[in-house]
Amino acid sequence: MRPPAETLEAAPSFVTEDDRVFLERLDEAQRRFRDHAEYVLNHSRATIKTYKISYDVFRRFLLDRA
Repeated sequence: MRPPAETLEAAPSFVTEDDRVFLERLDEAQRRFRDHAEYVLNHSRATIKTYKISYDVFRRFLLDRA
């Protein structure tokens, strides 16, 4: 099994500081989205987990492309 996407980092020579800032902001936006979906929209824990898994796969894709 692959490690969580948040722990994955592309080779430093391929990821710029702008890329790192972008990913940090994207991670925070995803956390806020999940909080909103869970606490405001009352989505189920299973749905929230699916959102996280989907985002992790997308983030891994972004890093693999770097």
